[in-house]
Amino acid sequence: PSATWASYTHMRVVALAAVGAATVLWWSQSRRRRASVREQYEELAGSYNERWAAYVQATLNAFMSCASEPLRDLTAGDCVLDVGTGTGAVPRAILRSFPGLKLSAADLSESMIETGRHECPAVDFVVAPAESLPFASGSFAAATTLSSLHFWTDPEKGLREMHRCLKPGGRVVLSDWCHDFVVCKMCAWYLWLTPGHSKADWSILTSRDVNGMLTEAGFVDVAFTTYKVDARVFGRWWLPRWGMMAFVARKAEQGSCAVGRDSREGRKRERE
Repeated sequence: PSATWASYTHMRVVALAAVGAATVLWWSQSRRRRASVREQYEELAGSYNERWAAYVQATLNAFMSCASEPLRDLTAGDCVLDVGTGTGAVPRAILRSFPGLKLSAADLSESMIETGRHECPAVDFVVAPAESLPFASGSFAAATTLSSLHFWTDPEKGLREMHRCLKPGGRVVLSDWCHDFVVCKMCAWYLWLTPGHSKADWSILTSRDVNGMLTEAGFVDVAFTTYKVDARVFGRWWLPRWGMMAFVARKAEQGSCAVGRDSREGRKRERE
């Protein structure tokens, strides 16, 4: 009995210590100032292309394999928008493969945009968040975004903005970190625990989250896949392969918007 009581007491002490440590951690995290996404990338802009070259190239290769079919359907002179463009890796890649297209690109970091303008004057770069794009409705035949969605303050609003900017029948190609993968869950915890990161850094979405957001934004024919890239591109040899997701969806043609709306309502009824 004494041994059992000692074991029980030990377990209580360990549990209380764990609760206490968690409480202290939560309190310190809640008081610690977080850098905003804009601040982070204003500081990173000068070294971004060199520091993240391996990651950008690895994800860009996979992204372009997803985007090539929708972009191949476009004709010379069609306009394409990249959102959360950073220094413009995606529009540069699109222009290399489809030189007849007209590219615009938006990012909230002025310093990242300035770097992009210097490296690719052919792209129309603008400083703007995803949630407030300075373009007229129906301006673009396609829209893209890579490794950016989880940084947006309001992903749902950002996707609605992309939908607004597309012409009827326009396609969106989206790829981002994917919380379906254990390695991304681990990363989210790591970023939460370490100083200097914004909330957006660890707010990684699941494929189900993004599928629902695209549908609610009004997109139809939503299709997605998941893929992995070698996590050594982060400079961490011990990490497993990094999990990504890619979506392709379409803005309904004029006169067929109600179909998408009815299908969303049907899915809601099924869930209920």
